[in-house]
Amino acid sequence: MFTSYSNYILHFIASFVFINIMHLDILGSTLSLNLARFVGGAAAVFMLLSPKSVLHVQIKHIFCIDKKILWQIFRVGIPFCMGYKNICLMEKISFWCMVRKGNNLNIIQIFLSKGQSYINKALTFLL
Repeated sequence: MFTSYSNYILHFIASFVFINIMHLDILGSTLSLNLARFVGGAAAVFMLLSPKSVLHVQIKHIFCIDKKILWQIFRVGIPFCMGYKNICLMEKISFWCMVRKGNNLNIIQIFLSKGQSYINKALTFLL
C-alpha cells in the first residue's frame, strides 16, 4: 500500500521536474513513469526478500526449477503454439489469395474482418 502511493508521488514529482523544469515533454513523462515503476519494483523485491516478510521468500526459491511443472507447461504450451501458428499461417495464405483476386474495397473489408476476428479471439481467450 505504501509503495503504490509513493510511486504516484514519485511519478508526479519526476513528471513536474522532467516536463516543466527540464522541458523534455513526452520524453520526460515517459522517463518519470519508467523511473517510478523501477523504484516501485525494486522496493517490492526488497520488501519481498526481507527477513521480516510474511511470505518468507528466499533467492534459492526463485531460481529453483521443478521438472514436473516445466513438463506440464511444455505439454500444454507447445501444442497450443503450434495450433496458433498454423491458424495464422492459414489466415495469411487465404488473405494472400483473396488480395490477388479482389479490388481495393475487398482489401479494406478483409482488413476489417481480420481485425474483428482478432478482437473476438482475444475476448474469448480472456473470458
